[in-house]
Amino acid sequence: MLTLSHHLAIVVPSERKDKSLIDPDVYEAEVNACIRFFSEMNGGATAFSAKGGWILPDGKLALETVSVVVSFTGTLTEDMIERTIAYAESLKNRVGQDAVSVIVDGKLHILQ
Repeated sequence: MLTLSHHLAIVVPSERKDKSLIDPDVYEAEVNACIRFFSEMNGGATAFSAKGGWILPDGKLALETVSVVVSFTGTLTEDMIERTIAYAESLKNRVGQDAVSVIVDGKLHILQ
């Protein structure tokens, strides 16, 4: 049995910071590119749809459909973490978002 005890993940947003939806074809391409990024680094990745939420300053609940792209690995290096953060920062800029989340071994890092 092969055991991969570490994981990295990027939460791919479906909306821009102005709350407009990212074009569905662009969104799918970004999710696939993220899968490719992790697959080249770790040998594979899985994407799943999720719904995220947070409270706005006016007290309303904001909801957004996202894709979480996760990749497991047997060893986790600082270089792998740095490459993942750099990729997520690039994604954030490409899709016009205020923030993108990265998960490293169960810890959430919000890149603003």
